Amino acid sequence: MECQCVLGGSSLPQWLLEGYRVVYQPSAPVHGVTRQVTVDVKGSWQRWLQVRELSRGVAYSFSIQARTVNYGPPLLANLTSQPLNGTPGSPLEMSITRTSSALTIHWLEGNAGGGTYHRLCH
Repeated sequence: MECQCVLGGSSLPQWLLEGYRVVYQPSAPVHGVTRQVTVDVKGSWQRWLQVRELSRGVAYSFSIQARTVNYGPPLLANLTSQPLNGTPGSPLEMSITRTSSALTIHWLEGNAGGGTYHRLCH
């Protein structure tokens, strides 16, 4: 049995999923700027999106909507980048030596594998 609804003059089946829309932005301005990003994911098979270029420790607002003939109600989430163990730690004891023609930066190796890696999590 096929269920059809008429919305705005269209009689396409409402259950035919055409994709998703993901919208995200910082919850507050970062360096005075709030940038909203909108990504349309085509098709119904992909239910994930890799998001890059997020600022450390910044809270973000995400919304995801499914699309059939139009976009449905959004699912909302607020996430903040958090540490994840397992990547190298920060270098230690940095110092700078200056000569008349150059600067030389020295540092000690940090923890090899127990540092933090920033990712989104609840």
